[in-house]
Amino acid sequence: AYSDYFHARDPYAAKARYDFATARAHHLGNAKLGAELVAETELLRSEYYFDFARHHERRHVIGGMAGLTEATPILVSRGDDTGAFDETHVRLLKTLMPHVQRAIELRARLGRDDEAVALTRAALDALPVGVSVVDAGLKIRFINDLARRYLAGPDSGLFSLRSGPYAGSGVYLAAMSREEAGVLRKLVASATSGGSGGAMRVTSRNGAVVALMVAPAPLGLADDVSGLESGGAREPLALIILRPLNRKVVPQA
Repeated sequence: AYSDYFHARDPYAAKARYDFATARAHHLGNAKLGAELVAETELLRSEYYFDFARHHERRHVIGGMAGLTEATPILVSRGDDTGAFDETHVRLLKTLMPHVQRAIELRARLGRDDEAVALTRAALDALPVGVSVVDAGLKIRFINDLARRYLAGPDSGLFSLRSGPYAGSGVYLAAMSREEAGVLRKLVASATSGGSGGAMRVTSRNGAVVALMVAPAPLGLADDVSGLESGGAREPLALIILRPLNRKVVPQA
């Protein structure tokens, strides 16, 4: 009932929106008695109070203000029979408000990180080339849809190798040919140790040829792919671009 109808008629919510729009810096982190926010006479004759608040223990209120792009009022309420709040309660709420504000800011920042990761992966999946991000040991940290389909093919010159019980956890990129596997390891080692990486060709069992370009992963891409999983610790990663040479690559419409 509140969210569907009475929120739009809540005088405390309206006051919070007004204060946030006109004097945000003054009100953020602050707390006041309900009568300082909305006059008693205005509250008691409002539709919000008569049809909703008085039936749900919302006669007396203390309120604080938090928020980033919009007002986030924090209200604590009591019914008629419990008694009014006083300045002791206001001081307690004031000690809480900075923590509420920091929590809102942290939630927004983590949300942006999640959104950045989702956008990165969506963009890489839309590319007409295979993309993989690996660490120095060829552990796959990210792989897009086209590269995943290539690795799963029966005649692929590359494959993904799940580590054994003593090799740690994860899935690793490898080449079928021992010689090509050695070249791939050298290029990745170069890209993750300050070098420029390089390019090579991988020939599959059916004679199809795939070109690989290996380069240091850009910092923004590396952070998006592994930042959340690594807890913020940065490690050098290599970007591998895979392009089959025996067929025309056309992006989807």
